[in-house]
Amino acid sequence: MMAHMGSQVYDAIADSYRESKWLLFRHFIERYTLAALLGDLHGRTVLDMACGEGVYARQFRRAGAAGVTGVDISPAMVELAESQEREDPIGCRYVCADAAAFRPAAPFDVVTAIYLLNYASTAEQATSHDERTFEFDNYYLQPATYETAMRDAGFEDFRWVDAMLDPAEQDDPFWADFMAQAPLTAFCATRPESR
Repeated sequence: MMAHMGSQVYDAIADSYRESKWLLFRHFIERYTLAALLGDLHGRTVLDMACGEGVYARQFRRAGAAGVTGVDISPAMVELAESQEREDPIGCRYVCADAAAFRPAAPFDVVTAIYLLNYASTAEQATSHDERTFEFDNYYLQPATYETAMRDAGFEDFRWVDAMLDPAEQDDPFWADFMAQAPLTAFCATRPESR
């Protein structure tokens, strides 16, 4: 079960994982892509599933989100996030819970699942709310699987989005090979009632 293994795996690497969030590609590509996809967050509430140490939850709050809740399965990751919040309080809330079992008390305007759905071993696990369980096994879900799963879960306007490089870095040849074979991609989808 993800709850058991996920917690152990991420508890063991929490500090290293936090440090990895400061790699250049995360700053100039991952964060930039995420900000471009989410658009204006002012006044919106955000649920950051698999929030890790809270780096993106904090980014969302600093971008004007009215409220941000981060959920992660790893107590060590949540402790790192809460430690950051204590050191620099900006109003993020963190919950230690398995994403498959978490039930928010109220709906959110925006939900992110950065590096979460890749743990699903089936399309049903990627979208089922009450019955999904994620396991740390090796699975490859084809891109069409995500599209079908999101559509079956009631999402519309599904689209794949290539990684985007911060325009300030466009002329730096350092990024040419990385962008030609970017190891990350994103997708967006909306539910009709959330528009």
